[in-house]
Amino acid sequence: MNLRFNYVLSRLIQICLVGLIFFIPLSISSLSYHPTSIKTLILQLVALVLFILWLVSILESGKIKFVKNPLNLSILIFLAICLISTLISKYKYASIEELRRLLSYGLIYFMVLNFIREKKIIQTVIYSLLIVGLITAIYGILEYHNIELIRWKAIELEEPKQMSTFGHPNFFASWLIAVLPISICLLLRRKAFGVFSVIILIYALYTTHSVGAWIGFVGSFIILIIGYYQKLDKKILISLGTIVLILFIIAVIRFPQVQEKVSPPVIRRVIYKSTFNMFKANPILGTGLGTFQIYFPQYRPTNYLELGLSHFTSHAHCEYIEIAGELGIFGILAFLWIIFSFFKWWWKGTREDKVLIIGAGIGCFALLIHNLISVSLRWTSIGFIFWFMLGLCSSILGKKEYNKKIYIPKWRYLIYLPLLLGAFIVARPIVKTFQSDVQLKKAFYKAHKCEDLLDDARLKQKPPPFKKVEPLLKECIFYLEKCIKLNPYNVDARNKLAYIYMITNNLNLAVKEYKKVEKLSPGFDQIYLYLGLIFYKKGNPQKATFYLEKAMKRGEVDLGKRKYIQKLLTNLK
Repeated sequence: MNLRFNYVLSRLIQICLVGLIFFIPLSISSLSYHPTSIKTLILQLVALVLFILWLVSILESGKIKFVKNPLNLSILIFLAICLISTLISKYKYASIEELRRLLSYGLIYFMVLNFIREKKIIQTVIYSLLIVGLITAIYGILEYHNIELIRWKAIELEEPKQMSTFGHPNFFASWLIAVLPISICLLLRRKAFGVFSVIILIYALYTTHSVGAWIGFVGSFIILIIGYYQKLDKKILISLGTIVLILFIIAVIRFPQVQEKVSPPVIRRVIYKSTFNMFKANPILGTGLGTFQIYFPQYRPTNYLELGLSHFTSHAHCEYIEIAGELGIFGILAFLWIIFSFFKWWWKGTREDKVLIIGAGIGCFALLIHNLISVSLRWTSIGFIFWFMLGLCSSILGKKEYNKKIYIPKWRYLIYLPLLLGAFIVARPIVKTFQSDVQLKKAFYKAHKCEDLLDDARLKQKPPPFKKVEPLLKECIFYLEKCIKLNPYNVDARNKLAYIYMITNNLNLAVKEYKKVEKLSPGFDQIYLYLGLIFYKKGNPQKATFYLEKAMKRGEVDLGKRKYIQKLLTNLK
């Protein structure tokens, strides 16, 4: 009975893992403010289910089994550092959100390592990756040619970039370079499916205009040639290398925007330098997992906006620098240890005639190269595929299994109830975060309708249609309050609610919300300008001066606003 039950549990875990290959890349939601937030919801809930199934299999079999390899210790140490960073973080809400994501990745890695072992299921996984890669690539190519099947994009692009189901062209490009090496390996084996998939995936990558992804792809392809040099006809290697080189040159020449990005822009240099300053100020423990957005403004130059950067920079545009800034020297060393251990082990594996090891390993390498100038690993779809393929390579290479019997009491069934209760407690904030994002989308939709009505009246030189705008603003407030109730740490919702309170002359409520924004995220600098304006309206010159001067000092306003603030400060004096 137990053997049969454990077999069923093992199959369920394998089905969940294969299902994630389809659901994570392909899922998209037009209901939520961030269309890709449903990917995070699916990943974390399925990871929770996998964890429960794994514990049940241990309790029912009375055995702990896992595959030994050089990566296990380094990954566990990295996750332990992330956990410690969360426990000591000043802004735990941000750290917990990031920790949930990383623990989900770590669990996926160990599940793939231990349950994707048989040749048949490995082949199923590989072909599933390629099928999903082709679906997303074809969808992206259709978008590029202005055939949009679903209108869900959160941003409008001036140039014809496609993002498929990934929310951003760079993330789509990252996904493509992760899957492409597997297709190329199939092509090297002279399989027709490999030829077809390579053509489609390369064309999709070509249209993303992501120079970082191209660098990652070409770099990984060089590693592929080196790794497979002894096993292939030299003519095939030279032909493939020439094709990739020609495509890369055409991409650089054909698209001016790509050509401009080849040289490191001023913006990136400023962000890198500011993040490094953040690391130097907190070299041992960092600022805390997931807190980059909160701490970064303290270390950026005062002319930040004048250089063309945004108010609230969310990431460092380099995964390694951001890890160093958030987790300190121990965090970045642990992450580099994972990379070094994997590729040292993987390189030995390429000596064997295992095409899957080569393809999946090079996909991981391409992502790591791309993340020298990107943070795509921070997004669910790319982070998931990286850790999944890391586990897949480790599963194929791993031969030693640890198998130890443990004592399981007869009353083990009593453990299941608290286990399910604990799972419910963990799942609840995950679901509420997504629900909060849905309410935020509704609020912003109403806000945009208000802006459209006011802009239309302004263009036609008519009085503002307050009778139409006021009901929309009330609905907007309703959805924002609902959003905050579901997720009290949603800074975007609180900031928007405070702004609407301000423009509707609910000044006390506006101040209250802006104060909460400041407490949650002191780096949200634009609030100081609005607080200054509110107190100016309220006739409180002392506080108005304090906040307006703070806005000037933090460099959060552009040149036009600086002149306006200076005028207000002159009036106050």
